[in-house]
Amino acid sequence: MFLFLIPLLYVAEVEASIMIDFPPEDLNLECDGSTEGYDTQEVYDWIDDYLEIVTVTSDCDPVDEVWSHDYNGEEADGCFGNITVEFTVTDACGDSEFVFGHISIEDLTPPNLDAPTISSHILYCDSDGIIIGLQDLIDQDYYFTIEDDECSGEVELNLMPDISILECDSHVYFDVYTMDECGNPSELYTIDIKVEFIQVQFNSDNYTVLEDESSVQICLNLNSEVDEDVNVNVRRINSSSTATNGVDYSSIPWNQTLTFPANSTSDQCFTFSPIDDVLAESDENVYFEITSVSGGNGVIGVDYTANVIIVDNDDDDDDGVENSVDNCPDTPNEFQEDFDGDGVGDVCDPETTISQVAEFQDYIYVNKLYSGIIVQSNNGDCWVIVVQNDGSLNTVSVSCPD
Repeated sequence: MFLFLIPLLYVAEVEASIMIDFPPEDLNLECDGSTEGYDTQEVYDWIDDYLEIVTVTSDCDPVDEVWSHDYNGEEADGCFGNITVEFTVTDACGDSEFVFGHISIEDLTPPNLDAPTISSHILYCDSDGIIIGLQDLIDQDYYFTIEDDECSGEVELNLMPDISILECDSHVYFDVYTMDECGNPSELYTIDIKVEFIQVQFNSDNYTVLEDESSVQICLNLNSEVDEDVNVNVRRINSSSTATNGVDYSSIPWNQTLTFPANSTSDQCFTFSPIDDVLAESDENVYFEITSVSGGNGVIGVDYTANVIIVDNDDDDDDGVENSVDNCPDTPNEFQEDFDGDGVGDVCDPETTISQVAEFQDYIYVNKLYSGIIVQSNNGDCWVIVVQNDGSLNTVSVSCPD
């Protein structure tokens, strides 16, 4: 008997393998105002782009593949969404492989900080060094409009540096911006804050009034409203004045008090009235000064003195030139001719007045350099023909005789 051994064949099952090229690059999306909170079409485009470029290899022959993904338009959690998309491919042998793509949703748009309606502020210090209105400025950001529709959370205003560094009589510039909860800063704006003392001063340090004018108003100003009357003492400084009280101007008290009513900054004035006389005089002046301020914690400002100048504009000879500048105030000489330049007009200057006219050997003799013959040109102008020291002739324009 023969025993035949039949070998048994063992067929090992070979597991097929599948590979997918590189996963898609992460997608970063900006928040928007849609239901999902981001642009879903951008996600679908991202998926399509990946499916077009990916390469799949498989031991299965033929390599038929079926794709699927699990994204269906998830909603972002505020503006901090993170979405994972699972891409799955299955070949003809039923083997599958998957790869993950990641999407982040965030707010990349800074909040909108409108330019402040008031970018320059003036605050006032009282005489005790207290800045009035500073706390209101800090507490009330009334001059800003801040909008941020995308990032959730409170939007806060930031000031740098600290506004508390302000001091009396200072001028400080601040950079102002806002930052949302997502960490996005807004555009930067600059605000300048000037701190001045509550002060009273003259509107001008010089006033000019013609002698024949009726009056001029000498005014003081208060730079900030206060809730009580502000009394200001003004004194006439006789020692520095050349005009005489009651003679050159209507009498003014040596001391007088002007009052700014509570909650008012309207100018407070007193009247200065010159007295017109017939005397030819040089300009005269009167000085006034602020000596004290009471009420409202005010102080005396920089322009605490005022000089009133009285200009003598008399014209005794009625030639249209005031006595103060007329080189012949008692004799009309509209054109102020002054041949020898000595400051005395020719019509009243003895140095240019003919004292001798004589006939000599059929000649007419005159003994003054300025004297000569007046001739009239075709256009009606008159000229004096004058002999110079070197014998040359010169002409000087003069008024034609009547």
